[in-house]
Amino acid sequence: MEDTTIRREGNDLVVNDRWTAPLLIGAGGHFCPVARFLGVSARTEKCLVTLELERELPADEMAGYRVDAAYRELAYSDDLRGYGWCFRKGSFMNIGIGRTQPQNLRGHLDAFLSRLIEKQKMPRDTSFAAADFRGHAYKLHFVTPRPYLDDGIILIGDSAGLTYNFSGEGIRPAVVSARHAFDVVQEAEGDYSRARLAPYRERLHESFGQPVTGWRSRALEALPSFWFRWAGKAMLGVPRWARGIAVDRMFLHHNELKEAARPHLLPGKDKSL
Repeated sequence: MEDTTIRREGNDLVVNDRWTAPLLIGAGGHFCPVARFLGVSARTEKCLVTLELERELPADEMAGYRVDAAYRELAYSDDLRGYGWCFRKGSFMNIGIGRTQPQNLRGHLDAFLSRLIEKQKMPRDTSFAAADFRGHAYKLHFVTPRPYLDDGIILIGDSAGLTYNFSGEGIRPAVVSARHAFDVVQEAEGDYSRARLAPYRERLHESFGQPVTGWRSRALEALPSFWFRWAGKAMLGVPRWARGIAVDRMFLHHNELKEAARPHLLPGKDKSL
């Protein structure tokens, strides 16, 4: 999408000198060209960086993975800066690791794969290697917000940088933000000025909370690593806290779900490795 061009022409927006419209919805993911048009520099943002692999495996190899299809296996890092996951989807295995600090991400992946082997969740001999994992980046919602809107423009999902900080999950934020965008556009009744679209920002904050900016953001970044390791050990060392806080609140966000959003939850359960 690097060659996508957007320019204003009166009250309209022109894309690639070909399409013209009074309203443009940015839904192009982390590197969305519409977000870039609003001044977003995706490569300099605070992100959750992941290495992920999803592969269909033959039945004989799948038998070596002792992963219950009803569960999503999670392994949190001791510093709460990320987690690894492993789960089955029919004949597919999905394995990955994500961290808010990208340094030595491959090393963390190797350690996680070794842990899966040690716990006998994964066989020592597999048809893939660490080099097969592919990287992705997701803007974290709570750190330095993106401009969600402008005259004639709304950003949704990963384009708006709505990924949950701890889990990196972005499907529910994408669905909820799209619903909010639809409602706001309907209410605007053809007037797509920034003022008329402003309720969209308020509804995002109501659904996902206010991003952390200014001195609060700098204070969080300044906390030493040993503090996060201590907090992680204290939280994950108590099963009730690990489930109630780390999984239900920080990962699945059960405390935020309203009845109307519950059908969007993936089936199954979660447990820590």
